[in-house]
Amino acid sequence: MAFYLAAWFALLFVHQKLAKRQLVNLEYQHNIIDAISRIYVMNYVVDLKHRTLEIIRAPEEVHKIVKHFHGAEQTMNAITSYCIGKEYQAGMREITDINTLPERLKGKESLPHLSKNKTVKIENRTRTVRT
Repeated sequence: MAFYLAAWFALLFVHQKLAKRQLVNLEYQHNIIDAISRIYVMNYVVDLKHRTLEIIRAPEEVHKIVKHFHGAEQTMNAITSYCIGKEYQAGMREITDINTLPERLKGKESLPHLSKNKTVKIENRTRTVRT
């Protein structure tokens, strides 16, 4: 019985060490992703299969706008309509068109640079948007 108890404690110790190492690794990855994502005004993830959108980081104004919309297409159209300058909306809609996105992504991990940095107005505040 003492052998099983010692073995159980040894496994528990190893498990704790591995869990701690994994947590440190995840924190490291999170810090890298967080640092990179701060260069963009807004970050979101689109699930093309389920046609959903999850905002990872965005100004409070954007959260107030998109809470009234559902689905990736409606949400991206709302963001474009309310946050992108009129002269850039057509180009932004072309970039974010989820109907053509699967084809444009076929065989690629990411899309090439599609447009230059644009300066747009968001609720009377100028921001640089990278698309």
